Amino acid sequence: MSTSPYLSVDQEKSHFLYVALCVVFTTTLVLSNMTLKVFYFPWFPNFPLTTGIITYPITFLITDIVSEIMGDKKAKFMVLMAFCMNLLMIIFTQVTLALPSHAKWLILDNPFGYTSVQDYQRAFSSVFSINGFIFIGSMIAFLIAQLLDIKLFCVIRKKYKGKHLWLRNNVSTCISQLIDTFIMNGIVLTLGLGLDLSTCGTIILSEYIYKVIFALLDTPFIYLFIYIIKKRFRIYENLQTT
Repeated sequence: MSTSPYLSVDQEKSHFLYVALCVVFTTTLVLSNMTLKVFYFPWFPNFPLTTGIITYPITFLITDIVSEIMGDKKAKFMVLMAFCMNLLMIIFTQVTLALPSHAKWLILDNPFGYTSVQDYQRAFSSVFSINGFIFIGSMIAFLIAQLLDIKLFCVIRKKYKGKHLWLRNNVSTCISQLIDTFIMNGIVLTLGLGLDLSTCGTIILSEYIYKVIFALLDTPFIYLFIYIIKKRFRIYENLQTT
């Protein structure tokens, strides 16, 4: 049974912090899965990316913060809870898609040029319809990568006795993001979107480079966030851990 690396003087505030991190983590995951679009940065037009890279890397930062402060047990629970909430979101959106559209939904003077309820329904379906391959690929990649990130982070933390936060933050994130990128894009881009292997390879390489850069850049922030959390919530080292 795992023990939290730190203890909190104020348990009520500590619980509030954990709930807040879980909410941000879950919301970020849901947004990452709802906003799938292939785009490019204007200064790198030949490197296509998916919009998940904007929000999804944040989940690994939060996972590492929870693993560092509260231990792997709470980090795993947060991941599993977010996984279930994402499933719940999928169920609700598919139910709303199946419901019949009412004529009152149509706004004649709308900015999109829609002239019928069917136009609204098609637009709604184009956003919330679920491609089976995309859904399966994203969920499998998420679960494997996040649990691997937690495992690697805690193993490195134990090996170096709590030292070298930068090392466990970057190593765990870079390895787990590599697994996530290959599983997610391997399934989504080839089977889900039907892209050719050359395009898929370019997207995978582009996304992973971006994720590695993000992991390196977020290192000062994990130090900052953990410092603020420890000071604000009166958290101190748990001497029972090794």
